[in-house]
Amino acid sequence: MLFGLVERTLYRDLEKGKAAHGLKSQYLVRFAITARQFNAVRIQLQGKIEGRHRLLPLQIANLATRIRKAQKIVARLRQRQPGSEQLHQKRRRLARLECRFQQLEAERKAGHMRLCFGSRKLFHAQFHLPENGFPSHAEWKQAWRQARSNQFFVLGSKDETAGCQGCVAIRNPEGSYALRVRLPHSARGKYLVLPGVRFRYGQEQYEEALAASRAVSYRFLRDAKGWRVFVSLEPSSIEVMTDRRATDCLRELRQAAGASQGHYWRGRKAGDRGGSWERQTDRFGTSGVRGEKVGSGK
Repeated sequence: MLFGLVERTLYRDLEKGKAAHGLKSQYLVRFAITARQFNAVRIQLQGKIEGRHRLLPLQIANLATRIRKAQKIVARLRQRQPGSEQLHQKRRRLARLECRFQQLEAERKAGHMRLCFGSRKLFHAQFHLPENGFPSHAEWKQAWRQARSNQFFVLGSKDETAGCQGCVAIRNPEGSYALRVRLPHSARGKYLVLPGVRFRYGQEQYEEALAASRAVSYRFLRDAKGWRVFVSLEPSSIEVMTDRRATDCLRELRQAAGASQGHYWRGRKAGDRGGSWERQTDRFGTSGVRGEKVGSGK
């Protein structure tokens, strides 16, 4: 609940034009959190705002396409079925699309990204409680509060213990991990230990990141089944190796592509036994080079 409150308060202050770095010391005292916890909330919020910035132009373009299609349908119905119920419903739908388009355009021009913590779908559910499975408004409000504070982010760094001082992974003898989560100053204790943690997917990459002292960030998410933990890792560097035989083949392909018109080349992967390069006519009448593995010869 606390981290959700910090995030919403920070969003409100940022919308007022305040700088995040100028609010840090104030938030540490006001909400009794650590500096790393504030940074995690700030990065999580900035990610949501940036995502909204990138999604908005796509939503506007999609609405413009839907409006054009709806206008064509309305124009056709006016000629074929004037005064019909179907025409009335299509005009209502067109009006809703145009209203939504104007709202998004105003949001884009203003430069202020609107966020709804808890999802707009759940927010609008309060106006239709029985249809959304809520016997009373009080039960909806409880679900709304939980949805607004159903996750928190723990920021990692390669310079910290186990890649993250806010959530330190301690390996147990049987192979599982105990996660020691740093709590806010307002909590009753300083740490919360979560024993017996295993990852169904990516366990090897997780252990590799811990051994290499790379940054490890954690996201704790609460759903209908309980709390889940998601881990973000820095990608490991992969050594790039070039086979000389493959390089020679590519050189020959480039030369052949420049000399051939209306043909492409198809061959086996370099190094396969029985590999050969075959010239085939491109049925589209264009020139190009295409490499494809067609199997290994025996």
